[in-house]
Amino acid sequence: MRGGALGLDAGLDVQGLPQSGTGQTALLTGLNAPARVGAHLGPFPTAALRDLLATHGLPSVARTAGLRVAFANAYPDAVLARVALGRGRLDAIGRAMALAGVRLRGQDDLRRGAALSASLTGHGWREHLGIDVPIWSEAEAGARLVALAAQYDLTAFAHYATDAAGHRATRAGAVQTLARYDAFLAGVLAALPDGMIVVLASDHGNIEDISHGRHTRNPALAAWHGAAVPDRWAATTDVAPAILAALGVAAPGAVDGRPAMG
Repeated sequence: MRGGALGLDAGLDVQGLPQSGTGQTALLTGLNAPARVGAHLGPFPTAALRDLLATHGLPSVARTAGLRVAFANAYPDAVLARVALGRGRLDAIGRAMALAGVRLRGQDDLRRGAALSASLTGHGWREHLGIDVPIWSEAEAGARLVALAAQYDLTAFAHYATDAAGHRATRAGAVQTLARYDAFLAGVLAALPDGMIVVLASDHGNIEDISHGRHTRNPALAAWHGAAVPDRWAATTDVAPAILAALGVAAPGAVDGRPAMG
């Protein structure tokens, strides 16, 4: 089988609703981040979570192994300026990239097609930020992501619109957001070359239940396309080890090919 879609346990035996700070850290490290810090925390990684990202984060481990790593998201130049001064806030994905020395892309990258807007098309940059950038369709954005990924061994892209739509808790908004994401994925798959693996992983449930506008303890959506689903693929902590294994890289603390978990 060349892939499949499965739900991943995001609760990780910790009470409370999963949150982005610990959830994304679990995705990126293979470690039970909420158990390590004693709670589900979000949206931005604490100092303890940043330490985990620096030592066990997928970007850091991959780069230490000599792999080429890219982060496809573009940031407004004002945000990058604050980050450079140590005052900018980044989610766990962006922070993991920065800690690994992966370049954070900006407005010029977006304009020349070497980065993507987190909202896919670029409309948000124009309408909410007043920044002049090209407008692409969702399918075009998917094709551009594939073109960028073809230049690297590991490329990450973070999409937040589904989370925002879940918090807004309207059926029309959720349906529209999922339709746009479907069009984006169609663009990815249409441009995908043989041998490239696509991994989709969420840090928590949300948009699947719009009755309350909060996160859920439902399984987090995940998919693996382009190769057989890994044998160990049941929790958010399985994502980073599976990606590293596909890249031929041992996870930190691995014993007999299995990462040290928990």
